[in-house]
Amino acid sequence: MPTTKKSPKKMSRSTRLKKYESVYTRVIKRGGTGTATKPKARKAPQKIPRRRTKTQHRSIKTSPRRKIRSTPKSKLQTKEATKGATKSRSKKLTTYQKFVKTESKKTKYKAMSPKDRMKAIGARWNSMKTKK
Repeated sequence: MPTTKKSPKKMSRSTRLKKYESVYTRVIKRGGTGTATKPKARKAPQKIPRRRTKTQHRSIKTSPRRKIRSTPKSKLQTKEATKGATKSRSKKLTTYQKFVKTESKKTKYKAMSPKDRMKAIGARWNSMKTKK
């Protein structure tokens, strides 16, 4: 004889909540949600600068002003010297870069698009390299 399968009874939402309520409360009492992850470290909140009030504005206006000092010439000269020093420390060009620099100035490459110009210069470099 064939047995008929019983269809699962549909529980109402409140019945389901009551069924699992005891399990949920035990997990919470035990100390967590049941996951094995570490608690995340809390970041310190960002400090928001205070806005000035009207009394603070007045006190700033009434305070004596500072004298603006001009920088001595010797300091200006040292600043200029450091600017020149940074340029001299840059990397030197390789032989290929020097070759491209000189070749790209030639008139036969002027009418070409940059992509074609670099291809032609690269081909010329390879031919020169194999000859040597």
